[in-house]
Amino acid sequence: TNKDFESFFPKHKRSLHSQLDNHPVVDVTYNEVVEYCKRLNEVTGMAFRLPNEVEWVYAAAPYGWEYPHGQEPDMNAGHIFNDGHEFGCAPVGDPRWKPNFIGLDQIGYNVIEMTQGTYEIPGTNGFESDGTYYIAKGGSWGRCKFSPGVHRRRVFDVIDRNPRVGFRLAHPQI
Repeated sequence: TNKDFESFFPKHKRSLHSQLDNHPVVDVTYNEVVEYCKRLNEVTGMAFRLPNEVEWVYAAAPYGWEYPHGQEPDMNAGHIFNDGHEFGCAPVGDPRWKPNFIGLDQIGYNVIEMTQGTYEIPGTNGFESDGTYYIAKGGSWGRCKFSPGVHRRRVFDVIDRNPRVGFRLAHPQI
């Protein structure tokens, strides 16, 4: 949440679309999230990190499902674009929406979520590299009802900030 993130980064500027303490953190770079995990782990003695893409898919839906709640997008499962809240993301733990099959809150149905791992794109036009990117998953807020499909990918530059992109942490014991 914004509140949790700001305990380590008090100067974090909240997005206009994620203003409350219990809203998901958005508008952060990949490297800021990696640094957040490092600081959180130092304080807690734990091993939090971003999930890799395979872990995210595994946690989002059972094998064979296209969406976190079945074969069709579930308009009652989470925050869907054009559900009356399209001007901002939904709070974490919002009781209006049901958790997925393992109890995760709005996975795939709120903000787009970063996954662990970066990929450098070979350069064109004489450049050594065209940049470093990461894969993000889920996210219906500001998109269409099909966005929460667990096999859909989005690619973002590690230095970009986006008011629709946030993160969810993984832990080896959870």
